[in-house]
Amino acid sequence: KEKDIPRQWRRIGGMDFGSHFAFGMIAIEPRYDIWILFYEYYFYGDRLLSKHAEIIKSHKYWRRNLPIFSDPSGKQSILEMRSYGLNCLPALNALVEGVDEVKKRLEVRSNGLPGFFVLDDCIETRREFNVWEHGILPDGKPDLDNFEEGNDHCLDGAVRYPIFTYPRMPKVHTKAVTIAGL
Repeated sequence: KEKDIPRQWRRIGGMDFGSHFAFGMIAIEPRYDIWILFYEYYFYGDRLLSKHAEIIKSHKYWRRNLPIFSDPSGKQSILEMRSYGLNCLPALNALVEGVDEVKKRLEVRSNGLPGFFVLDDCIETRREFNVWEHGILPDGKPDLDNFEEGNDHCLDGAVRYPIFTYPRMPKVHTKAVTIAGL
């Protein structure tokens, strides 16, 4: 359950814009590097970005500098969300490579656990995983390079964008220094 996730675990987010607005928050378990999607916010319809930002910021685990990897085609929406205090960053949008990264996270690893979990409360994401499928080639085999179009906003925003982008982000290290005489 969400209440069992320690507050000190690193958190990242993902966001997809449009009439199917999706936001997800992932906690990263540090010992085994297991990623847990523990919160989703999904809305279908017309709603101002300011209202979406208000709802996201009201969640008890939201943090001011939470990196939120967002749909890179929504440049204006990213800027607007930043003006509302969300740390939205353009995600890497390589579809096939991103899906492959998600699939790797879902595989059971040597410790007997998969690298990615979706909590039961994330209803829309779980529903989208159930209908996520590849197209079919003329010979009847799955077309692993293409995906059926459909409602995949949580899978993009809450899952693929953060899983593919976060490990590829440059790591910034700071070091405190003292200058004599200052």
